[in-house]
Amino acid sequence: MAFIPTIRTIRKERSVTVSPNNIGRVLDARRRALGISVRILAQRSGLGQATVQRVLAGTVRERMGTVCAIASQLGMVVELRPIRDVNSLRRQTARQKARGIVSRVQGNFALEGQGVPERARRRVETLVARRLLSGPKIRLWS
Repeated sequence: MAFIPTIRTIRKERSVTVSPNNIGRVLDARRRALGISVRILAQRSGLGQATVQRVLAGTVRERMGTVCAIASQLGMVVELRPIRDVNSLRRQTARQKARGIVSRVQGNFALEGQGVPERARRRVETLVARRLLSGPKIRLWS
């Protein structure tokens, strides 16, 4: 299942969905609103000041535990919530993988120059996707 990070304040139920690249900005804005220095935040989080500065600047992708420690001291939690249900993600992945398999087979047999009809190619992609979905799960994800 695909997940996106969500930051939520503990007292308010207002959630903010952010990309991994923006988590630092959201945490830093909260820190500034609370008036907490980076040094004090680092002490309260049990982290080094340089680590906290890197997270707040968004220059690196830190471990989830590091981000959660900082968020907790700012009265926030980091959550993961699905953006797509399991079946639709499996179907999408199967279609993408089937498209890649069919294009590689078509390329290996030099069929791209022979003008295989689009309808026939789509039909083969559909059949391959069905086989991927009906077989062992590892086949879909490998």
